[in-house]
Amino acid sequence: MKYGYMKPWEQLRKKQSLEVKELFEMFSHLTITEASRAMGIDTNSLRTHAFRFGVEFAKQYGGKTSIETDKKKIKNQRISLPKVPWDIRGEEIKRH
Repeated sequence: MKYGYMKPWEQLRKKQSLEVKELFEMFSHLTITEASRAMGIDTNSLRTHAFRFGVEFAKQYGGKTSIETDKKKIKNQRISLPKVPWDIRGEEIKRH
């Protein structure tokens, strides 16, 4: 998959975002509570991320959960990662 010109760390963040969205979509036939138990994720965190990633989950009594409708916001949604794992404190970590 091409991302245009991006730094490697930004490509990793984008790839992880796509993978998280795909994971949510795999469980979207379940309710938020059932999916959170199956994935081992906090219910409120799953609900928030599902909304922001634009993934609808089934409701207990029919219908679907609400989602973000702004396509630009959905496209730019990311999971928070540290800046770069090898330069967290602004110094090089010595490798063994």
